[in-house]
Amino acid sequence: MPASKSRPPTTIPGVASTLVVRRRAPLVAEGGEDNKSLGFDLAVGRCAHRLVAEVLPVARDLSRGELVDVLSDAVGPVIATEKVLRARSAAARIRVTGLCSLYLMRFAPPSFVELVDTEMTVEAGRVDVAWRHPTAGVFFDELKTSRISVAPLDAHARAQAAGYAACAAAFDRFAGVRLLPLTNGPASRLFTPDGRCLPLSVTLLSPAVLAAEHEQLLANGGDLSALTSRRSA
Repeated sequence: MPASKSRPPTTIPGVASTLVVRRRAPLVAEGGEDNKSLGFDLAVGRCAHRLVAEVLPVARDLSRGELVDVLSDAVGPVIATEKVLRARSAAARIRVTGLCSLYLMRFAPPSFVELVDTEMTVEAGRVDVAWRHPTAGVFFDELKTSRISVAPLDAHARAQAAGYAACAAAFDRFAGVRLLPLTNGPASRLFTPDGRCLPLSVTLLSPAVLAAEHEQLLANGGDLSALTSRRSA
């Protein structure tokens, strides 16, 4: 089997050592779909991850209309990489664009949270998105594109997120892993470095809390001390 191409090891501020590059584990099938439907769904999921990685560096600076245009232009070449999608390209475009939009509009943090990397390799595998909150530290987003609503409760998804959360020792500050089933937001979870699994909505990394912090920063001229006091309250 030919060796896979990989980016050089990534080093970022606050990381204790160079991150180890490993290939992403194959996606695991969830549910009882027949092989043809399952193959389509898995290919859609792979494309959604690629599209997020491609547009995320600029997406948060765009208006909703501009984002729609960017996704529309970018999705075609992404879908073309999957042979199984070519016969149903119109349906694939809708699914992939919709999944990417769900993440960018509902879950991606506001601009005060720094984007560290997409598809970043760490000891436990490859993380979909890595962020750095100015006071909470680094956290990871693991995106799940399955249409099965119980995806975050799946044993494989839990083990994967818990494995990423165990990477805390590599960072000065690590807040955890957000497990995000894109089509079932209320089922999202936060896996913490101390081994807890919490509903994302009750944590300080929920979209609602991050949006409120963004508004607070705007009102206080970007003074980070407001965030520190809020999180220690």
